[in-house]
Amino acid sequence: MEFLAGRFCAAKAIGLMGAGADTQIGVNSDRSPRWPKDLIGSITHTEGFVSAAVAEERSLQGLGIDSEKIQTGEPLEAIRKIASTDEERVLIAKAGLGEAEAFFLIFSAKESIYKCVSPIVGAFFDFTAAIIYKIDPGAGTFRSRLTRDLGDGFAAGLTLCGRFEFRGAHVHTALELPK
Repeated sequence: MEFLAGRFCAAKAIGLMGAGADTQIGVNSDRSPRWPKDLIGSITHTEGFVSAAVAEERSLQGLGIDSEKIQTGEPLEAIRKIASTDEERVLIAKAGLGEAEAFFLIFSAKESIYKCVSPIVGAFFDFTAAIIYKIDPGAGTFRSRLTRDLGDGFAAGLTLCGRFEFRGAHVHTALELPK
């Protein structure tokens, strides 16, 4: 249901941009969205939340959004193991956020990075391809650095800056790359 709701939100967003209300969002072999010509976007869905963001390809190079329901127990342990590095665990201790909030923020930020960059470079990469090295809770921003060359100008060391917000039981992250 969340998958379909995400596609519905994306179609509505495209409609608000002036496209036909019956605009269909295709599905690539990896289940990522296939956007209509001249558009880019991102869809996110998690327990209790679905959203989409769409932009004209001429204004942005990339766009990625993600939302995660903040959880404890097994989900938190899984996130801690697969999505964070020793450096990020030190950052979490200094960020002034609760443990679950901080780990889900890092996970969500990396998901937004992937959704933004992967369509540009045309390749899969995992959580180790970027490290979150700064979190500013007051400004609602994060900074990340690529740890390896992803191609198409996305070289190791490149800094990407995004935004985040905690709302209710969820963390929302976003990253956009101007042309």
